[in-house]
Amino acid sequence: MSGSVDYFKSPKRSAAIVSTNKMNPFVKKNFAAAASLVLLLLMGMGCRSEKTTGRNVLLITLDTLRADHVSAYGTDLAATPIMDDLAAQGILVENCYSPIPITLPAHLALFYSRMPHELSIYNNGEKFRQYKRLSLSEIFKSKGYDTAAFVSLGVLKKNIGVQEGFDLYRDDFRSERWYHTAEEINERVLPWVKTHADKPFFAWIHYSDPHEPYAPPDLEPDLMVSLNGEKVGEYCLQKHQIEELPIELNKGENILELTVVSPKLETQDEFHARFVLFELTSPNNPAALTTEIPDNWMIADNEKSTIHMPEKGKLILTSSQERLPAVFRFQGKLNLIKEENPVLYKREVEYLDRSLGQLFQELKDMGLWDRCLVVLAGDHGEGLGEYLTDTDRPHYGHLHYLYSPYVRVPLMFHCPWNKAKGITVKRRTSLLDVAPTVLTLMGWEIPLEMSGRSILDSSMPEQQDVQLETFVPQAYHDSISLIKGERHLILTPRLKKYEFYDLSREDIEKTDLFESLADTPEVKAMVEELNESAREVLTKKAQQAPEKDAREILRSLGYIR
Repeated sequence: MSGSVDYFKSPKRSAAIVSTNKMNPFVKKNFAAAASLVLLLLMGMGCRSEKTTGRNVLLITLDTLRADHVSAYGTDLAATPIMDDLAAQGILVENCYSPIPITLPAHLALFYSRMPHELSIYNNGEKFRQYKRLSLSEIFKSKGYDTAAFVSLGVLKKNIGVQEGFDLYRDDFRSERWYHTAEEINERVLPWVKTHADKPFFAWIHYSDPHEPYAPPDLEPDLMVSLNGEKVGEYCLQKHQIEELPIELNKGENILELTVVSPKLETQDEFHARFVLFELTSPNNPAALTTEIPDNWMIADNEKSTIHMPEKGKLILTSSQERLPAVFRFQGKLNLIKEENPVLYKREVEYLDRSLGQLFQELKDMGLWDRCLVVLAGDHGEGLGEYLTDTDRPHYGHLHYLYSPYVRVPLMFHCPWNKAKGITVKRRTSLLDVAPTVLTLMGWEIPLEMSGRSILDSSMPEQQDVQLETFVPQAYHDSISLIKGERHLILTPRLKKYEFYDLSREDIEKTDLFESLADTPEVKAMVEELNESAREVLTKKAQQAPEKDAREILRSLGYIR
């Protein structure tokens, strides 16, 4: 491969951690001191080198957090004073990109400093086959550190292979939901930190606010349930957790009424809520209960996998017994108008920021703050309706697209023993650079197998090229893209489509310039480079039994020779 793709496929490089030739004297002085602390990393030998006394590390990943919703990045989309202060006291990376807008492969790319396709991990839920190199957590373990992970989303459960190098991996979840709030994660992290405060430790803390569902913990109830005219419960449907309501029915006809009551959130006109779980049962006597769903509700299919209800709905429950215990189990969300999702996303970001403040204050109270390297990194971004789907509906979420809102993420470092404070790194970087930067700040060697580079390496180019990717079946299409300078070229092979964007424009990736610029030497060269990279990535993925039509598409576009 040529050009930018070599950065992601770099086979070998010098073991020097930092090049100081072009540094200013102030930074050069500090890195010269850091270089003297370099320890030999014994890879794969099971040996442990000396501990770095008194230096602890918190790697904090912020799932689904867009860079433009952290006010340190110069926007007012959300108020994040805690993260802003961390950036002001440490190092803010202005242009960091996730290599993939999917949680599991993005995290593995961060830990191993390799592209997801190089790790043969493409989507959430896939089993990660152990990579034959040490991850960041395994390096800390090899140095004698106590290690722990605290994850807040079910897609990061250890049974899929992300637990390597951790003494403790907390991935247990409540039965009613597959996520934890930031406060719940803090309740797990802080006791562990207190019991390990006198030892060197490395902890990975994963927060999933503001991941869907957009539901900050203080969100008001939005669904009222009444039985035979008497209120029996209020719930926050928007939290998307499984609810169980025990009820007792009279013989004959009973009316169970559901009402959407959300004064601060506006819902769509026709259907106000949708259920992905909707069960009314009498466990001890199923035959004694029948349920009639109103005609003005919409059932998506015969299996009742999705049920849409208007603002109010009355279900008729008929019991053949005098007193019949029953259970109403349900899970759903509000059908919000498009303006509401960004509002809730903002509230979740601000809640996350407050929770970080609580964590940081506890560390200060324990006397650990000045001994902790704290890394904050988003794993990917989130679409908030800026782009339309193939069916011309505003898109909310991630997975599918490689535009900046989906892949540009916050990245910052607080390093008490590094005297350079309030530094902004403007060069374009990737999550692949996180592990090398952590190792540099610890004074350790960067393994040659890591593709990334320390953001503090002065030899890094000001306009580093970045490759991005996303894959079916969770994404709509396989897509590969390349950013060079202020130019972003995206290829979607199945659609036989290229897109070309000028990132210096105010509208960023809203005006596709490919058709008008396709014959220019600059774009032709990028197309050739991206084709070569995509050919390698998708051919490797194609070895996993692709469908016949997918092979034909790869062949027709030249990805299978």
